[in-house]
Amino acid sequence: MLFKGDRMNLSKVKYDLLKAAVDNAKNGEYSLAMICLNEAEDVSRKLGMPLAESVKKRIVDIYKNVGFFKEISELEKEFLETGNPVIVEEIIELCKDVGMYSDERIDKGYLNINGN
Repeated sequence: MLFKGDRMNLSKVKYDLLKAAVDNAKNGEYSLAMICLNEAEDVSRKLGMPLAESVKKRIVDIYKNVGFFKEISELEKEFLETGNPVIVEEIIELCKDVGMYSDERIDKGYLNINGN
């Protein structure tokens, strides 16, 4: 059983975790955003109020619309500088994680990883 002070503290922790998830999503840190989101979900369960699916979707949408492109452009720049083929795999995995990948997109040149 949670006391009033505990509930208030946990609510603040949940808020801080969700804010961190949004900030990380905006900054292109998908894995950190998901870690914060999962922790916020655990805290929500302890409070007896499961995290709404719309909250989770919104954080992923923020990443897709803002952070994803920052992270991809950094990886593309690194690939062009180093030529490291592992970076291509990182880009593809990142695209798969957020549902923005298909072989067709690459075939049509939507994912420009070779500088052409």
